[in-house]
Amino acid sequence: MIFHFPGGSIPIAVDRNGIRSPETPARSVRYAVAFSTRSDAVYTAFAGFVVKYRVIRFDMYHSLSVRISSNISRLHIRLIRAALFVGAFLFFGATPAHAATLVSGTVSGTWASSGNPYVVTGSLYVAPGATLSLDPGVVVKFHFGTGLTADGSLSVNGTASEKAVFTSVKDDLVDGQDSGNDGPTIGAPGDWNSIQFNGGSSGSLSNADIRYGGWTCFSCTFANVANKGGTVTIAGSRVSRGAAYGIRQFNVGTPSTDISSSELDGQERGFFLEGGSASVSGSSVHDNLYGIFADTGATVASLSVTGTTFTNNATAPGRVSLAVDLASSGNAATGGLRNGFIMVGALPPASTRTWNAGLPYVIGSVNVPAGSTLVVGPGAVVKPEFGGGLSVDGTLSVNGTAQAKAYFTSIKDDE
Repeated sequence: MIFHFPGGSIPIAVDRNGIRSPETPARSVRYAVAFSTRSDAVYTAFAGFVVKYRVIRFDMYHSLSVRISSNISRLHIRLIRAALFVGAFLFFGATPAHAATLVSGTVSGTWASSGNPYVVTGSLYVAPGATLSLDPGVVVKFHFGTGLTADGSLSVNGTASEKAVFTSVKDDLVDGQDSGNDGPTIGAPGDWNSIQFNGGSSGSLSNADIRYGGWTCFSCTFANVANKGGTVTIAGSRVSRGAAYGIRQFNVGTPSTDISSSELDGQERGFFLEGGSASVSGSSVHDNLYGIFADTGATVASLSVTGTTFTNNATAPGRVSLAVDLASSGNAATGGLRNGFIMVGALPPASTRTWNAGLPYVIGSVNVPAGSTLVVGPGAVVKPEFGGGLSVDGTLSVNGTAQAKAYFTSIKDDE
């Protein structure tokens, strides 16, 4: 981020702790100000200066663009700092907490936006046979350590223009309210526990915004959304900034999770699959360490990934065990150390795996055991890491065509 002013500029870095200027020690400043992720331009008049700043969400951090109507000096820096304090307080902290709906314990029925915000003071529970429904625009704010567990059904009915939000009680920016009565604050990953679906439960999360969950206690799920045996669909939603995982599906019972037209970002693993079946389609998975992590040898899970864009996932779009029956097509990836699915382990006994055209399959040392078959389809690209390759005791079937050859090439081959 840059402070712009006539005749020059000052580089400024911004994170959740405030603003700092590491590149200009002589003019280094630090502000303990929490800024909004909204994109409204804000003008603050202070001591004869007019400071205009616009805040834009970027990953797990915030960037700030400031334009100042005067030459800069150390005095100006001090005045700017004061102006930003005043502006941040007026813009984000001046709205006191209004009447909230305090909720805890066993819940059911329908929550309307007229009750916003719903502040969770003790963990919520949806009992077997019961349903909790959320109308468009409902905001649910969790105190530290609380969450929602469903043995029944959770139905979230947001719209594209009025999403239903699950967030931290510290996240004053979601509705402009100081819900925790602790002054201007923003949420942080791990502020609350998770939305957890147990065996026999169901969840339909449509146009939801779920963030800042994944509390990392010993018995916690470390995820914003955890599926421990339920049937869950997530559509048109954003799951972001969990302490470790966005969505985690456990190897418990017969869980299934279907993710479509959604956004997973700002976590160690956007989607962590340990068992069951899952699909990801038409979605954006970005700015995670791994987009999808399905490195499990315990259970043969099925995973379908189609029409999904992976961007800036630091290590790779995905890491997938050959124990997982992966179907991949129509995906794209940029900005990672490896822009393909990292395939690990060995095929299960008496199994068949098919690799299709699309994202490359990046392999270390992969084994096809006796009785199992690996099919490499037309247009598929296989890239061994340095020293890696395939060892085949079963069957390898390479089915390229004159128009769509199957490729085995170097990890360095970007053609």
